[in-house]
Amino acid sequence: MKKAYHFIRNTYDWIHDILYHVETVKWAQHEEHDNIINFMYEPTPYRVLRKLFARYPINQDDHLIDFGCGKGRVLVMAAKNGCKNLYGIDLSRSLLDIATINLSRCKQKCADLYYKLICMDAKKYVFNPNINKVYLLNPFQLRVFMHLIKSLLSSIEDNPRTITVYYCGIKQSIKDYLDKIGCFKLIGEEEIDNLNISIYCVQ
Repeated sequence: MKKAYHFIRNTYDWIHDILYHVETVKWAQHEEHDNIINFMYEPTPYRVLRKLFARYPINQDDHLIDFGCGKGRVLVMAAKNGCKNLYGIDLSRSLLDIATINLSRCKQKCADLYYKLICMDAKKYVFNPNINKVYLLNPFQLRVFMHLIKSLLSSIEDNPRTITVYYCGIKQSIKDYLDKIGCFKLIGEEEIDNLNISIYCVQ
């Protein structure tokens, strides 16, 4: 049963790659990683993203960033849902090279699409003041996440705004940390195709 499920999911993902003229499915190993989490490329299934963005929409005025963006599947789906301002962070240059090709193909369909892909350690990232949507697929450890949240809160303090955080595959340690901070409001929890997703609002 499990093999059948994975076959159906992979087939669904391959079909959507073909429909969108991108390549996000093929297996890949990171050249650079933290030796604990960031060593494998594992994109969010298209089916999950379709349902997630249908329930918690994004629009053309949003600025979305994906940490651990890999080949850019989340950014591709965000573009397909109308978002025109996209940012991706990843440690792997080779994956970002593929993401660049994928997003350039999206831009051929939408001339005013803006995207920026950065190869760097997430804990060193300083938030663009326009970003209001954050996507995470369990990309790193709590210690790195704490640096990221510090940067996020600093950005909100300097440029007040409401930010939505989509956290897929969230771990209990992360949940406990966000509860402890107190400024993250849980606005929804979903389980889509066996993937737990928590949606937070912070302002």
